[in-house]
Amino acid sequence: LRYLSASAVKVEPLFSRGSIAQFRRIIMKSNTLKSKSFLTTRSLVTVSLLTAISIVLARVLGLIIPIAGLPALKINFSSVPLIMAGIFYGPSAGFMAGAISDVIGYMINPMGGAYFPGFTLSTALTGMIPGLIFKLLASRKNLIKQNFNYYNSFFILFITACLLYAFYLKEV
Repeated sequence: LRYLSASAVKVEPLFSRGSIAQFRRIIMKSNTLKSKSFLTTRSLVTVSLLTAISIVLARVLGLIIPIAGLPALKINFSSVPLIMAGIFYGPSAGFMAGAISDVIGYMINPMGGAYFPGFTLSTALTGMIPGLIFKLLASRKNLIKQNFNYYNSFFILFITACLLYAFYLKEV
């Protein structure tokens, strides 16, 4: 067996300039927006923080406006973190963030009424649909260069036609 002498072993400080620069390079390489899977530790923590922010915005900072003495109108910004999760980390992460935020939010504060899975599905789709749209637009790079005024006007005409048809059916 060979024994190492103390002079043969080079001892470096724990936080030297080289190790910090190397650490920065490793951190900068791990970009979750470009990674193939969203199951990295960083992305899971970020999606869970966005879910927690959504719960706080919905249950604590939400404003309920009563109409005729009953709580009828609820104003909050809880969908913004879910949309961000869907766009930044993909539609599946947005779907899970929305579903989990609704279920945990109901467990914390039911806000009157029984649990209804349709609301959970609606909140989950709030996180998933923007992620799907972003993925569709990112996959077709020629769409990004196009003018979206045509798409916006078509969408407005479609919504207007749907509303007019609904009013026509009700004979308002």
